[in-house]
Amino acid sequence: MTILESNGFHPRTRDEYIIKGGIRTKRVVRDIFFMSDEQIRLIRRFMSGFLYKTDTIFSTNTRRLPLSVIVGIDNTRYTFPIAFILSPPNQPNPLNL
Repeated sequence: MTILESNGFHPRTRDEYIIKGGIRTKRVVRDIFFMSDEQIRLIRRFMSGFLYKTDTIFSTNTRRLPLSVIVGIDNTRYTFPIAFILSPPNQPNPLNL
C-alpha cells in the first residue's frame, strides 16, 4: 500500500476477518483497488453516468495475481483506464455488479 501511495495512487482494500471463538484473529486482504489523481480527473471530466468495461490480465506480476483493468469511454469514443484491481485467482468478481 505504501508503494502505491508513494507513486501517486489512491489504494483501497476489501478485507475479510478470520474469527475464531468469537474473536477476530486475522485480517485477510481480498482485493486491492487503486487509481491515480489523473484517472480521477478524467472520470470527473468524461464519465457522464457510469459506462465502463473491464478485462483481467493474468501473470503480470511476481505474485501471479490477476490484474483487472477498468476502462471508461470518453465522448470521443476513446478508452482510458479508470482503475486497477489486484485480486487472488478463483475469486468472484470483485466489483459485485
